[in-house]
Amino acid sequence: MSPWRTLNLVVLGVATAGVIWLARHHQWLYAGLLALAAFIGWPLVFVWFFGQHITLPRLSPDSGQEAPNKEKKK
Repeated sequence: MSPWRTLNLVVLGVATAGVIWLARHHQWLYAGLLALAAFIGWPLVFVWFFGQHITLPRLSPDSGQEAPNKEKKK
């Protein structure tokens, strides 16, 4: 398992434990906010990180290949 996947699982596990603990202590607002942050926000941060740090190689103009989304002229 990759380190990033392990980190993701650890963070979600800690957040889940935190939500359960807060809910058992009647802290519903904080439990709800933590659940939203963990289960909606964390994947968004994860996707943003990989979008920023992993890039695809670009085609150079002199390579002779067309970009896949470029329309062909008639």
